[in-house]
Amino acid sequence: MHGLGILSSWSGNLDKNNITGLTPYSDYYNYQFFGFYENIFDRYVKFVRNNEKSTWTNYTYQLNMAVANGTSFNSYSEFVTAVKSSTQWKYAEYALTSATTDASLYFTPAEDTSWNEDIELESGLNPFKSGSSICHVSQKLNTTSDFLLTWSREPGITLEESIQIGGNYSSPIGPRIYLY
Repeated sequence: MHGLGILSSWSGNLDKNNITGLTPYSDYYNYQFFGFYENIFDRYVKFVRNNEKSTWTNYTYQLNMAVANGTSFNSYSEFVTAVKSSTQWKYAEYALTSATTDASLYFTPAEDTSWNEDIELESGLNPFKSGSSICHVSQKLNTTSDFLLTWSREPGITLEESIQIGGNYSSPIGPRIYLY
């Protein structure tokens, strides 16, 4: 949903060459680690694992126990090795699985929102594609009034045609996205 200024902090940046897990933004500066931090958007991303709905905020909390805040390292590589060899790395692996398993990520901004009101996020791209996965709505919404924030559009179809295909809603920003 970054087209509306909403962006997930979760990415494969920690192990870019061989993504085995996703983490939120890591505050690593001058050979010191100061924690993992998520964007406000991430606090409302829910994932489904074993038919249970949970938040990524819990994963951020778990990953922050991998390495103590303020720990110094000799190199970034040493930091990455410490995080990936911790028992908490499994949460980064779970996050990657969720981000690449269709219908496993949802955006729910209100605690009392029902499953029917969640917006399915793009989690069907495998391998994970930073900038396309998570921060867009599911490609399944391409033919609905909430089509605008899918990661890919059908070539040659105009905005007006997409609005018609989606049910002639009065705006390219569909009703569910508009509410969020």
